[in-house]
Order: sequence, then C-alpha cells, then structure tokens
Amino acid sequence: MGGGDGLGAVVGTVVIVGDVGGCARQLEQALQPWLGVPDVVVIQVGDLVDRGPDSPGVLRLVGQRLAGAAPRWG
Repeated sequence: MGGGDGLGAVVGTVVIVGDVGGCARQLEQALQPWLGVPDVVVIQVGDLVDRGPDSPGVLRLVGQRLAGAAPRWG
C-alpha cells in the first residue's frame, strides 16, 4: 500500500462473523466487545437466519446496528 498506488493507509478493525443461523443471543455476545469502538467494520458471512431459536431477533439486532452505523453504503 502507498508508494504512488493511490491507496492511503487504512487503519481500523475488521470483525468477521460466521454463520449466525438464528442465534441472536450469541451474535449479541460476539458483537458486545466492539460496540462503541471507532473504525470497526463488522462483516457477516454465511446465514443470518436458519434453524436457530431466534431468527427474528437476529434480524432486529442487525437492523438496529445498521440504523446506528456510519453511512458506509452508497
């Protein structure tokens, strides 16, 4: 990076969350350490909902986090 390639230094933290599968409580626990930390990007890979006990809760939690997130989407 740098060196005339047009890319500046990017500093931050990327948190990758795997298959949540409808487990809202576990997702909330996984995200808890990162709440309020500046320059953290959370990337969800895999299923948000599936056979877990609380798929609606997962969607609610993700919606809340997106609503409070900095505008990173075009």
